[in-house]
Amino acid sequence: MSRARKPARLWLRPADKDRDAVWVILDGGKQFRTGCGQHDHAGAERALAEHIGKQFLAQAPKRHRAAADVAIAEVLAHYLSLKKDTATRPRELAARAENLMAFWGDKTLDDITSGTCTEYVRRRGNQNGSRRELEDLRAACHQAIADNVTRQSVTVTLPPKAKGRVKHLDRSTLARLIWAAYRKRGKFRVVDNKRKPTVHIARFALAAVYTGSRSARIWQASFVKVAGGLTSIWRPASSTGPGRARW
Repeated sequence: MSRARKPARLWLRPADKDRDAVWVILDGGKQFRTGCGQHDHAGAERALAEHIGKQFLAQAPKRHRAAADVAIAEVLAHYLSLKKDTATRPRELAARAENLMAFWGDKTLDDITSGTCTEYVRRRGNQNGSRRELEDLRAACHQAIADNVTRQSVTVTLPPKAKGRVKHLDRSTLARLIWAAYRKRGKFRVVDNKRKPTVHIARFALAAVYTGSRSARIWQASFVKVAGGLTSIWRPASSTGPGRARW
């Protein structure tokens, strides 16, 4: 009876007198270069994830496999291939998947435990960002189960949601901020002049408070009324030229 083929994995090839130690991918009795030195393990994991993902995209995956036989990189590649045309923000999805592959790329589904999820959050150092990425991992695992890529379910443990912000600007604090931004004067060769380098911050703060609009809508405000847009509360001054406002 033939031996089962081992999944692709990383191996640190020892240094010799002609070359330094490097990470290589072992797959099917062959070695594939990662371009990563001994201390770039994260880069080697990404290279392994890309290697597994390319294999998945090149051939139809085997169905109904155990969790120990399914690489997480394959599951993420499967998920991305389905979401690439329907995702609302595909670039952000791809960036989150890259962060996931940097940690999970050389692991299989049975490596997903509460401990490894906690370690992922610790390494990322960003609780909100890591939670969103683990949500993508959970969705990818559910998709793999739904498409019969694996016959075993796994549980992705999410960190608790961060507490919402409780601080806010009161009227007097906002007034001080606006006046400080408006009255600040510029300097040229350490000499004060009449230039107002932060007057746009005062205008922004006023527009945000009086309209309750998001920052993007305020920056895109127009001096004329347009459909679906926010009309500026400042009138253009003829002396300042088109597109500029008078305080």
